[in-house]
Amino acid sequence: MLFLVPLDDQIAHRFQLFGFHDRKDAKFLLSPTHEEEITSLVASTVQSYKDLPLRLYQIGRKFRDEARPRQGLLRGREFTMKDLYTFDITEQQARETYEEVRLAYRAFLDELRLPYLVAEADSGNIGGTLSHEYHFVSAKGEDNVISCGSCGYTINDELAITSVDQPEQVSVEHKKHLQRWIGITKDRKNLVMAWFPNNTQQPSGDEVKNEVNPNVIKALVPDIDLSVENPIEIWDKANPRQEDGSRPDAQIIEINDERLPLGDDAGAKRAEIQQKLMPREVLKAGGAFSSIQFQLRPRKDNKTMQLTRTLTGDPCQKCGDGKVKVDRAIEVGHTFHLGTRYSKPLEATFVDSKDRRVTIEMGCHGIGVSRLVGAIASMLSDTKGLNWPAAIAPFQTVVIPGKGNESDAEDVARKLNSVADTVLDDRQKPIGWKLNDADLVGYPLIIVLGRSWKAEGKVEVQCRRLGIKEEVQCSLEASSTLEQRIQKLLQQL
Repeated sequence: MLFLVPLDDQIAHRFQLFGFHDRKDAKFLLSPTHEEEITSLVASTVQSYKDLPLRLYQIGRKFRDEARPRQGLLRGREFTMKDLYTFDITEQQARETYEEVRLAYRAFLDELRLPYLVAEADSGNIGGTLSHEYHFVSAKGEDNVISCGSCGYTINDELAITSVDQPEQVSVEHKKHLQRWIGITKDRKNLVMAWFPNNTQQPSGDEVKNEVNPNVIKALVPDIDLSVENPIEIWDKANPRQEDGSRPDAQIIEINDERLPLGDDAGAKRAEIQQKLMPREVLKAGGAFSSIQFQLRPRKDNKTMQLTRTLTGDPCQKCGDGKVKVDRAIEVGHTFHLGTRYSKPLEATFVDSKDRRVTIEMGCHGIGVSRLVGAIASMLSDTKGLNWPAAIAPFQTVVIPGKGNESDAEDVARKLNSVADTVLDDRQKPIGWKLNDADLVGYPLIIVLGRSWKAEGKVEVQCRRLGIKEEVQCSLEASSTLEQRIQKLLQQL
């Protein structure tokens, strides 16, 4: 299903879009997501509570003009998505549906037997009040997922805010001890500068850099535009200097991490270093614009928000006792409880049992099929080739006959089909070539009829992922240990 959607400014800011103009110069885009279209379809067809609940599935292509496409299927501009859109009568029923889908997603990921995390997530551009992301743990991922080993709390760092009782001040003696983050507000008048200590004492192997937490910035400056990559250039152009060098409408909002010293000699030294790190455009203004400075305000629990992202070893914000671990991860699925986010403005309603017009409660849930394939390939492949989990492998076992064993190999493959999806490699190629090709394709198990077959009735079972190469007895006339061994190995794959 390929949607061409009229392009308006509101949609244009929601995603990185593939936009184009038709012959009449009307603006269109290749649809990045389909909530509006599905909701409009339901609004035109559902009339009564008897038509609900409703579940609509689709598997189709979506398009987003990714700024940094990566590794083919891992993050591409065109990708395949399995979508489920749910429509319920009440909010309670919609939330029950949401939990059913969450359990189904977890059951599916359990079958893959790969490490994954389910994290509380920001609903982002899709909207709604509740969402979870499903991630594979991988150093090649672009997301950071925070998890507590004590209470199991798991959250995407896009939502996480670390707070502390009494932040410990750090010494700032050199510019290498201080880091700066710069942003701009949506009206382009305010340049936001955040200062925080450069923490170089992270545990070995921690992939997450010590950098500003955008959630804290949004909490302090709600009008911040986090999508801008060159804020100083935009601010400079939007607020040109007057003849006297001033920028009448411009402001600088400075945010200082609570760990930075303020008063006495240490505070003066910190202020001196900050002055040296000020952007040239700001220094040229000569202070002829107003500057607003404030510290991080305490939360309701009287704790202070930490300006930097959560890092491995920070205290868990839920249980307080555990220490969190931050993992790089690849997002492969997402579930959203939408409520009436789309059904209300698009007038998707029904008449209930009391003859009242009621708005439909919605949810949307997706698994990135092509992203899933790319993620698994990147996680499990090695120098010899791919390595598929048994649940999604094109075939779970491949039977490769040595010279003179071709006829018996057909019988072995037929026998194994009762316990596993099996394919016979009967191509006219040398056995060494077939073995290399089987590794390249990534079959979970390889069954070889070699020299031991004629002499002892044994086949060689190979599993590269588990590091197994062993001979197993096989009988064509009766049940043998081979079938039992194959079943046992597949339970680990």
